[in-house]
Amino acid sequence: MNSKGETEKKQNGGDGGNKEKFSPLLEEQTVVTYVTVPPDGGWGWVVVFGSFFCNFFVDGMVYSAGVFLGPISQSLDVSKSQVTLIGSLLTGFCLMAGPFASALANRYGFRVVAILGSVVACLSFMASTFANSIELMWLSYGIFGGIGFGLIYVPAVITTGFYFERWRS
Repeated sequence: MNSKGETEKKQNGGDGGNKEKFSPLLEEQTVVTYVTVPPDGGWGWVVVFGSFFCNFFVDGMVYSAGVFLGPISQSLDVSKSQVTLIGSLLTGFCLMAGPFASALANRYGFRVVAILGSVVACLSFMASTFANSIELMWLSYGIFGGIGFGLIYVPAVITTGFYFERWRS
């Protein structure tokens, strides 16, 4: 078979039924891709400022969970080892919410996801003030607070990259 026949055979799966001819492009075509160039400043500095405060509050709450060990263990009359699980759940769910938060941010935008995370975190911490057992603290403060913080943290970290090219580290 000639090379044209081999091309037909490969394209049609070798069954010989439908004999469509394969022809390469006869003329050159230009493909244009548009690339968004970050503005390197302006509104980007406001975004950096907001991202800083998101990280300040989220990391401040996550990494200072040990400060609350004594008061929580006394008020709920449980051991400190049970109370440490609250901070672990908070940190774990904050980081595990990352892929979920990223998918939501791609679909609905960073601002919407960060606001949703703020509402979830606020409601979960308000609910934890009414918790009268360690299990409710694990659920409200640890799990739901961690999910809320994850929804805040991911947009705060990713957003700044869309506003800067030159000032990236």
